[in-house]
Amino acid sequence: MTRIEKSSIIASGDSVLINQMIDVLLQYDYSVTIEKSIIKIISRILESEVNLLILDLDAPQELNFDSIDIIRKLRPRLPIIVLSMDNSLETLKTLIQKGVFYSTIKPATTEEIEEVVKAIIRFNQIQKNNESLMKEN
Repeated sequence: MTRIEKSSIIASGDSVLINQMIDVLLQYDYSVTIEKSIIKIISRILESEVNLLILDLDAPQELNFDSIDIIRKLRPRLPIIVLSMDNSLETLKTLIQKGVFYSTIKPATTEEIEEVVKAIIRFNQIQKNNESLMKEN
């Protein structure tokens, strides 16, 4: 069976988090790009097919809720995983309203991230199957 490489962006300055995410993503055939700048993230999203964004809200100041709004305008269906140390109900509500695929409190376990990545892979496959069926009709 041929492996299809998928592309991901990790938006964080946390080296422990980055290394943890890289280990999981490589296991599931994702190429990994590390970015801290929203401008560079947007550029990558516009230039290539990005399949997953992992956004650390505790990272540089410019990576925040507004970043999610901009990314949603460009790629409404891009799965976004958000990690933050803020576990307030208000933050969770905002992330849900912005269409974030998954949100968790830092530090996340490797097992948790692995389960989310597997769910995203299944979700993307279902979307592709649905699109194929719609084209047939």
